[in-house]
Amino acid sequence: MITATLNREELRPEIVRTALSMFVHEGIDNVRMDDVAAALSISKRTLYEIFSSKENLLLECMELHTANTQKAMEVELSKGRDVLSVALSYINLILSEVNRSGNVLVSDLSKYPLFKEKMDSHIAGIHDNFKNFLETGIRQRVFRDDICVDVVCKAFVSMSHFVSEERTRERTALDTLLDSTIIVMLRGIATADGLEKLNEYKLKYSNK
Repeated sequence: MITATLNREELRPEIVRTALSMFVHEGIDNVRMDDVAAALSISKRTLYEIFSSKENLLLECMELHTANTQKAMEVELSKGRDVLSVALSYINLILSEVNRSGNVLVSDLSKYPLFKEKMDSHIAGIHDNFKNFLETGIRQRVFRDDICVDVVCKAFVSMSHFVSEERTRERTALDTLLDSTIIVMLRGIATADGLEKLNEYKLKYSNK
């Protein structure tokens, strides 16, 4: 195996990439550190020497996933796509990931307090990014220009916290949660062009 020839500095990102793929496809609860070590053909001891716990590995996986998503969205925006279409593609990606993992990535976030804290911090930190998203959408005429951007941003952050907590506590299907929160909000601030894109999204993905 290639991993056998890598030094610790080179092995670390390879572990994160492999573990992230496993967490996304199989669910966090279903992947053990033993499984990650086996997938890389390294010893469990080596894995624990690099990552002292599964939670520490999860934290780096989350950082990689966030960076990959941001890069992918920037690429799509650079192609001239409007922000609403890119956002809807991202929502579909998240739904696909959750469905691949058996519809539950993690059943109890309290088992990973540092990971939960990082997730909460990430959600709280999306205010500025979402503000830019809204302002860009207004310029692209997919969002109404009469909305109060700051109020909508705060509502979106609160809604995102709710979706995260409800998802873990009640195991409500993620597509149901998103349809009843984020999509409803986007409909409320969309222009006629924006509503057309939302309707196309609904028709395209509602049966998946």
